[in-house]
Amino acid sequence: AAHEHERADLMSQAVEEVLVTARRREESLQDVPIAISAFGGDALEERGVQRVENMNAVAPNLSVMGGVNTGESSASFRVRGLPGVAVYIDGVYQANQISNSFDLPDVQQIEVLKGPQGTLFGRNATGGAIRVFTLDPVFTPTGRVSLDYGRFSDVVAKGYLSGPLVDGKLAGSLSVFRQDSDGYHRDIVTDRDDVGGIESTVVRAKLLAKPTESMQLLLTLGYMDRWDGDTTPYATIGGNTIARLFPGAVFAEKPYEFASSRDDFLDSTVHLASLKADFDFAAGTLSSVTAYNKTDAYYTQDGDASNLDLLFYGLNELQKDFSQELIFSSEKRGRFSAVAGLFYYHADGRYDPLDVLGSFAGPVPIFVWSKQVTEAYALFGEVNFDLTNRLSLTGGARYSDEKRTAH
Repeated sequence: AAHEHERADLMSQAVEEVLVTARRREESLQDVPIAISAFGGDALEERGVQRVENMNAVAPNLSVMGGVNTGESSASFRVRGLPGVAVYIDGVYQANQISNSFDLPDVQQIEVLKGPQGTLFGRNATGGAIRVFTLDPVFTPTGRVSLDYGRFSDVVAKGYLSGPLVDGKLAGSLSVFRQDSDGYHRDIVTDRDDVGGIESTVVRAKLLAKPTESMQLLLTLGYMDRWDGDTTPYATIGGNTIARLFPGAVFAEKPYEFASSRDDFLDSTVHLASLKADFDFAAGTLSSVTAYNKTDAYYTQDGDASNLDLLFYGLNELQKDFSQELIFSSEKRGRFSAVAGLFYYHADGRYDPLDVLGSFAGPVPIFVWSKQVTEAYALFGEVNFDLTNRLSLTGGARYSDEKRTAH
């Protein structure tokens, strides 16, 4: 009986060590009245989760629309079948779906929040939220390096280094990721079976400053570049292609086989910069997150999926995002606690006007707007009241205003 009691205590302690910030304050997973799945970096690595869209393999009721899992160049998410799931990296909202498809070389924890989160988050969390936390700098020198080799000549190298720059005041970290892999598609025109492949690079640098006991600053700079030749080649279904109307056309109808007269690929580059500031007061904590993201993606596809140069397109998508979020999380006063937030978002997105849709009749202009501007504001908050030790009452409100213009 004594051994069983000791084992139960150890299990209880292990559960209590799972800490989440779903309600914008650090709490035990067991105390959060939200449907949430949380995974640490080691657990994700053990389960083979290397990209954010692989999360559907471990998080119940999470599905991926697009992304490398389905052979598309961007990824969106649904929780319990509902859209409107926001992706946040280190507290920064990721607006572009292309930037949602990224590698996870230095993840500390991922939280998948299910259900509406609009009274806790600044933008687009009506169906849920995926929060990715990468490793922060530490004041104890630490580092790790790994090198993996797999099928299709898949080489993955990862490294993380962190340590103090000024004892107790300033620390830095650097994480690097590189993947090179051959493709797994067969081109039935050239009879090559290694067409496609991936070249991916992720670099993230962080600087952590603690000027005083009640103030903390975290500067993050990130760079992600991915050339992916596996997302755009595709086979026809039942020979459903315009190419079948032309003599001499060759097209594929089996999985992992394709025919093309051009190179199909996605080349995306994402730059990220953010500054997070936390201020501790007697009444609670005020957090500010200022962020800038820039996405530059170019993708091409052979629209007729054949050896003939009948239909093709090449699109260059550019987007710049700026966001500012202020969150105040109160200390618990008796049975009461509260969270209040203010969010501002501005985005400029456009397609390069030089993009063309090609056909057997020659290049055809693409009639889409060259620029779209989005500007949004949101005010939100929650109040919690513990009726008993096991029952709490939560009330929340949100006001949003958004304007989009196309030129």
